[in-house]
Amino acid sequence: RFRLTAPTVTPAASQTAAGHDSAAASSKETVAASEALCPGAELVVGYLHLRCAEMLGSGSYSTVWRADVTGQRSEGIDEVALKDVFCRGKSALQQSLFEVQLLMAVERRAGKSGDPQKPRLPRCLAYQVDPSDMGWNVRMALTRLKGDQLDGWLQKAASSAVAAQPQESWVSQIRKGCSLARRLLQQLGPTLDTLAPLAWHRDVNSHNVLVCNDGTKDGVLSVDDVEDASFWLCDLGLAVDSQSWTSAEDCAWRVTDIGGDCRYWPASCWMVHCYGAEYLEERPAFCRQYKHRLDIHALGITAMEVICSAALAVRAAGAACKEGEDPGGCWSWLLDTWQRYHETVSAWWQAIYSVFTSGGDFRPVHAWLVDIAAPDKVTILVSDLRLALCTCATACGSDQALARLLRAVAELADESSTLELAEICKLAGTSAVKTGLDAKSTGAHTEDKPRADQDTPSRSASSYAAADMAAGRGESQEPQPIAEEKHEQAHPRSADVSRGSRKYSGVSDGESNGNTNSLKEKLEDERSQHLRDLEQLKLHRSRVLRAQMMLCQMP
Repeated sequence: RFRLTAPTVTPAASQTAAGHDSAAASSKETVAASEALCPGAELVVGYLHLRCAEMLGSGSYSTVWRADVTGQRSEGIDEVALKDVFCRGKSALQQSLFEVQLLMAVERRAGKSGDPQKPRLPRCLAYQVDPSDMGWNVRMALTRLKGDQLDGWLQKAASSAVAAQPQESWVSQIRKGCSLARRLLQQLGPTLDTLAPLAWHRDVNSHNVLVCNDGTKDGVLSVDDVEDASFWLCDLGLAVDSQSWTSAEDCAWRVTDIGGDCRYWPASCWMVHCYGAEYLEERPAFCRQYKHRLDIHALGITAMEVICSAALAVRAAGAACKEGEDPGGCWSWLLDTWQRYHETVSAWWQAIYSVFTSGGDFRPVHAWLVDIAAPDKVTILVSDLRLALCTCATACGSDQALARLLRAVAELADESSTLELAEICKLAGTSAVKTGLDAKSTGAHTEDKPRADQDTPSRSASSYAAADMAAGRGESQEPQPIAEEKHEQAHPRSADVSRGSRKYSGVSDGESNGNTNSLKEKLEDERSQHLRDLEQLKLHRSRVLRAQMMLCQMP
């Protein structure tokens, strides 16, 4: 279940996308469709004449080149990032075209909204589809983003911190990581929120995030200037249409193969991978996470990686911790918990990736993952991470901004969270909003709360029944390039469902619902009290375990 089933594209759309400049195709200096790119190769992508300069990176399905614009320049752009995808089959071709159409649709929607904060995604300037005997080459000319891939930058930051460790404690590295994580959430959270009505990215991780300093010419971010960090999200090659994914008619989530880096998968992905969609449906909170919150969870894991990476390396190198910096050993507990999580899922990723790259038999690896109950292990590991983050937040004392950030990161990875991504990102900032516990205390259903500005119908309902009704009435999938009009047509229905959700939840102008509302409020108050008691028990248990651990370490 690692090869994607792509969205549908009509033959007409494919033919339109495959049209190319006949003069360029006949030129001897232009790269043929079947030829691999190399430095100095010249080619035409749409209206752009390009010359490959150097390879920027490569993945399982594509390579990315820095290419100079040699002919007509658009908007003063003199270089682009050229993504070259070779597609052997129609499904791979359709997936690549979906990425192109998605980037263009996001840009059109951003232009119509008038929001000064544009999505932090590359723009697709032009694209070209060239057929060959073996398949198709899909080449996209994207805006060149500055900076480094986040995972590589974190490794450099860790090395730099280790070199300077006699001067700094490892706790100070955690605080730097928290500052960086706050900017990550504040910048990429709104981008994923903008993307959500159209698609789920499904491959959010530190390798697909670029970090830079927009104030410098080369865009390189110094490890000492984290407050100047600027983040960009790239590689939408595994994205899926969020409408068909959640629609009751299409149920694409049930049949589309799992994609992305398994180190950032939530437990719900492991459940589908190991046991199937039917198993997941029996667990409503995890099912909702898989249908609506894959990107949110992956963003949370990425934020934890940002917080812990440098501090873990510095501590391993022998850096000291100043007195009073680690109250009750809570920060040590967080690092230990992250290390345990990272080592566990990285071992699984290595086993999966080895078979994937070698084309071997995956069945023994799958049987092993089932045998060790991988979904249950991930559930426990992520739960421990959330508990460690919340314990650290409690120990922050007067630093409430830091406490809110840690709770926000924990909320991102909570399958039972009822907070929208925008609310969590607000929590991560300087202003306080209700935490997940507060949201649950208001009686919010585990399924989505209605929101006035929500674009996707299936996320606007406040109950399973309302959500299913919204999804069932969603627009049928058009096999055309993504058009924002298709999703805009769904807005009236989203509003209707929202009104229906308010009626469903007991909000009515009629006096006949008064008794029902009173009873419901009483039940919700009791449920909220139980939830508060449960959270207190969890915190108490964590403190007891921590105390026992410290006693065991005493001579």
